[in-house]
Amino acid sequence: MYETPETPAPQEATIVSACYIRSNPDYGDNVIGECYGGETVAYYGIEEGWAKIELNGIVGYVGPKFVG
Repeated sequence: MYETPETPAPQEATIVSACYIRSNPDYGDNVIGECYGGETVAYYGIEEGWAKIELNGIVGYVGPKFVG
């Protein structure tokens, strides 16, 4: 039987400066939210060079340089 791998539990991280949250790990017309410096987010790791995060129920991507 095939078992799907478990998604690792997110880690807590801090946003280091203001940035946009994007729906896909790329630039373009895909902004779905904003983060501000000092906010705490759930951090899921790097996907396609972007940091996957969750903030206030929004799951999306920010540049990894914004996650401390």
